[in-house]
Amino acid sequence: MEASGSYRRSLPGTADQLGRLQSVHWQLAEGVMDLGASGITEVTPGSWLARDPEQDWDEVTDTETWGSLT
Repeated sequence: MEASGSYRRSLPGTADQLGRLQSVHWQLAEGVMDLGASGITEVTPGSWLARDPEQDWDEVTDTETWGSLT
């Protein structure tokens, strides 16, 4: 199976990462899934990238500024 699109990866003990999913390869007999990706960016906790992607701009308070996001 081949796939493409944006993705977010969260692994225990590591910072979240954002990138572009290039491919997914399954090895069912071995129980393995291999992801091919590009443009990987580490997401700093508290940064604007860490915000909920489903949040609308009209839900952001008037007092919040870009400077308040690390």
